[in-house]
This record gives sequence, structure tokens and C-alpha cells, in this order.
Amino acid sequence: MNTPERPSTTPTVEERLEAMEYFLGQLLLLVEADSTAIRAHVQRLESAIVHTAQLPLSAPSEEEEVEPLTVDSFSSWMQLCVERMRAHQSVSARRMVAIGELVTRVASLGAHLGEEPPPPIGADVQAAIGKAQRPPPTA
Repeated sequence: MNTPERPSTTPTVEERLEAMEYFLGQLLLLVEADSTAIRAHVQRLESAIVHTAQLPLSAPSEEEEVEPLTVDSFSSWMQLCVERMRAHQSVSARRMVAIGELVTRVASLGAHLGEEPPPPIGADVQAAIGKAQRPPPTA
């Protein structure tokens, strides 16, 4: 008796790479959200301290004054890293291209989230569009 071969459930290398890119994109979004939340919390604490102590806080040092980590700032950081790799010739051109492509794919994973999908077109609308696209019969 021949039993049918079960399809492989092991992901392909390409599927695994896509999954890792998705994972990295979600991790970046999580870090961005966490960074924003921490900055908001610190600002509230600073306001409370200033209000309670009635004294201004000293200005943050240059090391302390940083922008929040966002997907865009991370992409800029990676661009700087690749530029430095190129300047120092520390990695191959193929590796730099691969890193650049990965950063582009991972950073753009959430780009479609704000877009509204178009509403589904019903059969009546499709028929009307088809009728409108046909040339009128010639007499």
C-alpha cells in the first residue's frame, strides 16, 4: 500500500529569512514604542520635580541629549554604519548591499499599515465597469 508523501513542513531558507525580517521589523516597532513611552515618562517625572522643588533642572549633557529611537533613526544609523564599512573596507561590497537591502525591507514592513484597503468591488460594479469599457456597437 502506497501512502502519499506528506509535504515538508520545514520552512525553506527563503521563508526563514522572511520570518527573521518580519521579526526584526516587529522588534524595531516595539523598541520605538518603548523609547517613546520612556521619554514621555521621564518628561512627566521632570515636570513633577520642577513643580515640587520649584527649581529648574540642569540641562542634560551632550551624552544625555539623544533623539528617541525610531525605525527612521535606526535606518539612518545603519546607513552611517554601511558608509563607515565602505570607508574602512571592513566588509565586502556584497555584504554591504545585503545589509542595505535588509534595512530597507525591514524598515518598510510597517509602511502599509496606515493605508486603508480599497473596498471590495461587487459583481454589479464589475459588470458596470466592463460594460463601460466596451466600445458602443457601430451601426
